[in-house]
Amino acid sequence: MAVDVVQNFLNYVLCHDVCPEYATNIREAKAVCDQAIDQISRIYGIWSDAPGDFGVAGQTLYCYDYEDASATNYYDGAVVTMDPRRAKIVFMAYVASMDEESFTAFNKARISNTVEVVDTVEQSFEILELQEPSEDLIRLYRGVKDPATGVPGTIDPCGVAVLKPITIQDGWDVSPSPRLSPGTETPDNIVLNCSVMRHLLVGMKVRLVVCTLNTGIKFIKEFKEVYPSYYVFLPQELMLTYKEPVSNERPAPSADDLDAEEAQQNKMEKE
Repeated sequence: MAVDVVQNFLNYVLCHDVCPEYATNIREAKAVCDQAIDQISRIYGIWSDAPGDFGVAGQTLYCYDYEDASATNYYDGAVVTMDPRRAKIVFMAYVASMDEESFTAFNKARISNTVEVVDTVEQSFEILELQEPSEDLIRLYRGVKDPATGVPGTIDPCGVAVLKPITIQDGWDVSPSPRLSPGTETPDNIVLNCSVMRHLLVGMKVRLVVCTLNTGIKFIKEFKEVYPSYYVFLPQELMLTYKEPVSNERPAPSADDLDAEEAQQNKMEKE
């Protein structure tokens, strides 16, 4: 409905030739409206499926002490939990799909119980590439059985999202956030479930909490924000709550009269 309001207004402007010198810009704005119809729906889909089973499994295994029965995972204010047995299957299903060298290194660390999170950062990214798993890998996932029921095909396949660290302008004056690759713009490869990846598009911007294991695997702990590919911060948004200054005859407190404001207030109350 919001897109239709803007779209109809732009159609009216074009139809009545209101500002022909901006016709090209108006058509570009209409193209953004067409993108919005698709991408806004995708963003709602991300919120319903994020962070994905792989991210929850990573939290379960490496971010919390599950020997403590009160340990829980929180996502967007809601409790997200996974049975530790299932978490191991979900996580190792991806590990089994890695190249032989990476698999051997991870398995060696797992056997020696030295796998741990070495870095957790909140960072904004732009999506450069979405690498979906091959058909062979999907068949591998389909053959993995659920540890509780023994039913195969319940593990959501994982792909890799190639993300570039960026700064998303939003009008707030904040200090630069730490990057996954300090001082560089090197893209990062982050594991992501296909159920979440199907909602994403190249060019979208996201703010994520990302955990990095000492074996090099990076998984998403939490989605903080999701922006469409056409998102641009408009400086005029800073004026949304602006109010024109109003003249005021009330004297301000000064070194000569510290109680000027209070005296003026008392005078007004008497009147």
